[in-house]
Amino acid sequence: MLRLLIKICSVITAALAGNWLGGQIRTLWTGQEVQSIRFHYTNQEGKNVSNIPVATKFYPAAIGAGIGKPRWFFAFLAGVLAGALIDDTYERLFLETMGQLSTPAGIIKEPHPAQGNSP
Repeated sequence: MLRLLIKICSVITAALAGNWLGGQIRTLWTGQEVQSIRFHYTNQEGKNVSNIPVATKFYPAAIGAGIGKPRWFFAFLAGVLAGALIDDTYERLFLETMGQLSTPAGIIKEPHPAQGNSP
């Protein structure tokens, strides 16, 4: 059981590290700051939307662990590719779509400071 937990934690850590490194590579390529671990933006309604980890980059990296062994290595490689190739626009679209369907766990919606706390 402990071995399984260590494998799962190593895949998660490798995927996040790969996402971060891929984001740094994309920043060097494009010159734009990339949100590789925590995604945060303000939508058109003025609400702050935040997601940890970045779903459109983390989940492909975690699935990449199934390509071969060692799992952590392939999760890391898939994380680097996802972080470098997937633009933040897709995360914004994903979160807006999910927000229209429901408010899933992990997505925090707060009112914009300029609007106050009124609904």
